[in-house]
Amino acid sequence: MSKTELARRIATAGGTLLCVLGIGFFMQSTAHTTAPQTQVASDTQQKADVGPNAASDRPASAPLEQIKMTSAATGTLVPLLTGRSASDLPKYTPQPAFMTDAPIVFEGRHGALIYLAQVDLPQEEAAPAFDCTPRLTATKALAAMATIELQAHCLPNTPFTLSHSGLIFTAVTDSDGRWENTVPALREDAFFVASFENGKRAEDTVKIDALSIYDRYVVQWQGQSGLQLHVLESGAKYGEAGHVWAGAARDMAAAIHGTGGFLVALGDRTDLSPEDVFSAQVYTVQARSSRKSNVSVRVEAEVQTTNCGNDIAAQVLIRSDSRDLISVDLAVAMPDCSARGEFVMLKNLDGDLTLALR
Repeated sequence: MSKTELARRIATAGGTLLCVLGIGFFMQSTAHTTAPQTQVASDTQQKADVGPNAASDRPASAPLEQIKMTSAATGTLVPLLTGRSASDLPKYTPQPAFMTDAPIVFEGRHGALIYLAQVDLPQEEAAPAFDCTPRLTATKALAAMATIELQAHCLPNTPFTLSHSGLIFTAVTDSDGRWENTVPALREDAFFVASFENGKRAEDTVKIDALSIYDRYVVQWQGQSGLQLHVLESGAKYGEAGHVWAGAARDMAAAIHGTGGFLVALGDRTDLSPEDVFSAQVYTVQARSSRKSNVSVRVEAEVQTTNCGNDIAAQVLIRSDSRDLISVDLAVAMPDCSARGEFVMLKNLDGDLTLALR
């Protein structure tokens, strides 16, 4: 073989090798640029497309940790694959509006891509502030009384004191922090105050127009004094129909109709020590009935184990004949315990104040 023939064969072989390498490079490049778009397929369709040798024929998916997501605009996905140009990846067009209320997961050759729609989330509303301020409402009632309504929602089952023109007694809210009762008024412009130990208080004023029609007698004390208010109407004796006291209090109808008086006992039992509880008893009668029936109003204290041999204190409030309110403080020395069961009596509250033992 001549040198010329040898050179020609070498050039032919080299050209052939270059053509083969060029064709291989072109086929690999075409496979990447013409990859089909990722489609969302149902489980049934995916199972139908997977053959026995599908696992060996399918190229390995890129790991999820190599995928970074950025949002170029609402409804657009721009996947970035490490080591690849964005132009080499499938293009994702904005999704229709009906698909924007939930995330959509695309499973494809390049991993799992999650489309998150841009939605307007509801704003959290500020919780309303709970008002713990006690509120008291006073409204006028029959027989120169006032109906008191107390609302203290943050203070259930809590003792408090209600005061009005020198009258004071202890009461307790219920499980809902409420209390309601009818209280005798001592002034026409009746001002009521409810006070709690934590400093909370509530107050209100009510006009009592009918107060001038009635006479009113009050005895009040603190602790276990054994005090009682007894009224004898029209010369009645103890235990008779005209004897009005806590055991036979009557109701306000007697005073309204002018047939007699009635008694109201104030002061609730509480978890407080008995010595800290304020109590009161109030007798009400029409002024003209009082003069006609010769009413005798008496304050009595039973000699008991809790008070025998001790001094007890009390206060008497009197509003009679439309006069201004009269206040009298009392201090009584109780007999020794040998006199238990007897009564120390204060009589004629609308006249001379005298003590007697019966």
